[in-house]
Amino acid sequence: MGVHATLYHALAHPQISMANKSYRPSQQLGYLGIGLKRIRTRADYDLVDTLEQHDADTAIAEAGKMLAIAGL
Repeated sequence: MGVHATLYHALAHPQISMANKSYRPSQQLGYLGIGLKRIRTRADYDLVDTLEQHDADTAIAEAGKMLAIAGL
């Protein structure tokens, strides 16, 4: 597993109490990151697959959600 996949997996499966206020945001960041990584992997390595405008719009929206969750 690569560095980004490891990071997103760790965020999606936090090793802290569910009562911790960071638990849910961590999960959200992890799952959004996993989705973005799938799109990036398709764009970078699946050269016979064509990405559509919808894919780009989705990636931008998901990145915006991540920034909002992170408070940036």
